[in-house]
Amino acid sequence: MPLTVLELFDFEELNKHRLQEEDNPVIVENLKQLVQGPVEWGDDELANSSGAYVVSLSDNPNENNNCEELIPVCETTVKNVWLKNAQYMTIDGQEANIKNIKSFLSEFWLPKESILYIGQTKRELRVRVREYYRHQIGKNSPHSGGQWLHALSICSKTFVYYVETDNYKQVEKYLLQNFDFHVRKAGNNNERVLPFANLRMKTKNGNYDKNIRMNQQNQ
Repeated sequence: MPLTVLELFDFEELNKHRLQEEDNPVIVENLKQLVQGPVEWGDDELANSSGAYVVSLSDNPNENNNCEELIPVCETTVKNVWLKNAQYMTIDGQEANIKNIKSFLSEFWLPKESILYIGQTKRELRVRVREYYRHQIGKNSPHSGGQWLHALSICSKTFVYYVETDNYKQVEKYLLQNFDFHVRKAGNNNERVLPFANLRMKTKNGNYDKNIRMNQQNQ
């Protein structure tokens, strides 16, 4: 079954199937009870504390709705923003263009999943998510880690959910592991699976990096 936001914050099954044996997956917070949102994309009325956050197509934390069967790439943004900010970008050693960028991104699109990005911040959630809103795809800052989201025509139609926590790094780690665990379990997929806009994840065998085939060089 596709993953809802509240299911993402429930680590009970993940804890029974330890993905990383060296971990002690004990989180004191009852995270499902702490989830706040949805907050519409562009609204910065979030907490003034550290925490973890999720960007989803769903406007309901109990539902996996508003999914898109085909990746909704905004070709205007790719042409006028991404390719201008990263003029020497290559994909698989070839000069990047709208066609091969769209083909590359489509490899990581999950048509049955509404969760698009998982992040964390030591600073105020309000400040970090605001940086995400104003990031220009193709630039190195202020929020390049999830910048693929800005290539989508539906970026402004997404919603933000969050939890306030001092264990923000640990929570993000388990959120990514939980997403990977449940999506692979449902699809019988042996490959690592991340939300579309997450580019990398640390594993016990090293880093998993979706972006390794893309060489993005800025102006």
